[in-house]
Amino acid sequence: MTITEWTNEDSTLASAEGWDVFDSEGSANGPWQIQKRDETSTFNQDTDAWRYVWQRAERGSLLHQRALEYIKEHNPPEYDAIRQWVGAS
Repeated sequence: MTITEWTNEDSTLASAEGWDVFDSEGSANGPWQIQKRDETSTFNQDTDAWRYVWQRAERGSLLHQRALEYIKEHNPPEYDAIRQWVGAS
């Protein structure tokens, strides 16, 4: 497995935290996106989930690093938007 795979196990763990990597085929924002899970009240908006994932990745969480790497590989504009939103250089 490479770091850029997003597995069902990853999805289950992310979903338990209130977010996931979603296949958003046809979206103007690209095919794969990190989004909040709408059925939970963990995050008010997707950008809250972005910040959460980014911060956890910075702290060394492999799950959160894998999510960002997956997005970086499969939807670079989404990754750039997340990076800009969180103020990363």
